[in-house]
Amino acid sequence: AKSLVGGVQGGLPMTCVLTCMIFAAVSGSSVATTFAIGAILIPALVKHGYPVGYAASLQATSAELGVVIPPSIPLILFGVAAEVSIGELFIAGFGPGLLIGVALMVFVHLWCRFKGLGKTDGDGRLGVWPATRDAGWALLMPVIILGGIYGGVFTPTEASVIAVFYALGVGLVIHRELKLTDIVVVLRKSVISSAVIMFIIANAGLFAFLLTRAGIPDAIGQWLAAVLESPALFLLGVNVALFVIG
Repeated sequence: AKSLVGGVQGGLPMTCVLTCMIFAAVSGSSVATTFAIGAILIPALVKHGYPVGYAASLQATSAELGVVIPPSIPLILFGVAAEVSIGELFIAGFGPGLLIGVALMVFVHLWCRFKGLGKTDGDGRLGVWPATRDAGWALLMPVIILGGIYGGVFTPTEASVIAVFYALGVGLVIHRELKLTDIVVVLRKSVISSAVIMFIIANAGLFAFLLTRAGIPDAIGQWLAAVLESPALFLLGVNVALFVIG
């Protein structure tokens, strides 16, 4: 990512956004994207003179691409709950994800020029070809995952299994950054991360059940339909309501 956009002023924050976009095509989770990318890029941003608050907020904003760009865990949950095609939901997420990512990078670049930050962000930047060659095996993962899902080769659930074994093979055999003794630690971290996410989902499910029993969603929907008569105003009102509720 740095080889592609890191050569301009503000290139490091732009690298953060682009890396989150790439990682989002693997993780499907904003939490996982924050963990993986933030641990590397927040210290790097602070080291290059960016305020801590800016680095943290940029990472938090960029990581939200994890739930927009497919494969997205919330899109899968919505697809299961609403009984709609998960593949079509994934296709629908590409446009908004790319739009948000590009808009963020443009804003970050302009903000850095305005503030006079990031003039040395290009230091230590590899060329595009050497960087692509080094990262080639890792970059194949989202291609395999999304290509297999859209091509009908396997389901989103099966894609997660294939992704795990592909990453295991690349880590053990090709990059050799992973040892057999590390797998126990990896499994332990996976259990903890999964438990945290499932606990949140379980509580969200209970909360949604209570709201539904109380009739709150129906009341809000009927009120919006009565107050906002035109389709454009209705869509705008729904988005405002979702923003407040969220």
